[in-house]
Amino acid sequence: MFQEYVEKAYEVRLTVIGNMFFPVTIRSQDADATRIDWRGWNEMSYGDYHPLPDDLVKKVQTLLTELDLVYAALDFIVTPDGEYVFLEVNPNGQFIWMDTDLQLPMADCMADLLAAGGPLRRGDAIQVGY
Repeated sequence: MFQEYVEKAYEVRLTVIGNMFFPVTIRSQDADATRIDWRGWNEMSYGDYHPLPDDLVKKVQTLLTELDLVYAALDFIVTPDGEYVFLEVNPNGQFIWMDTDLQLPMADCMADLLAAGGPLRRGDAIQVGY
């Protein structure tokens, strides 16, 4: 299986912990080494915070409900035209690097989720910026 090449303006790593959504903009097009794949690069270049479009949030909620996931890391390409292209959902994706670099409360949210034994995406999604 091959993935089609998609022109990128930037990429988004969305981490979902319960009903908390952490969309992080990754400026992968700033360096030749990260234009195709930013993973494994030591120096991450983050862009400004952009909340996800409401329709995309609803699609992610539906997907995670169907997959029965309360935690997931999802990757998207955002095209120069502003279209979000879904790449993958990872049920055990890494997040501490973003928590640390951007001072996001991801680890705290994960600890709260584990201590409470849930929730299973009750209520509206809450997007957290940086």
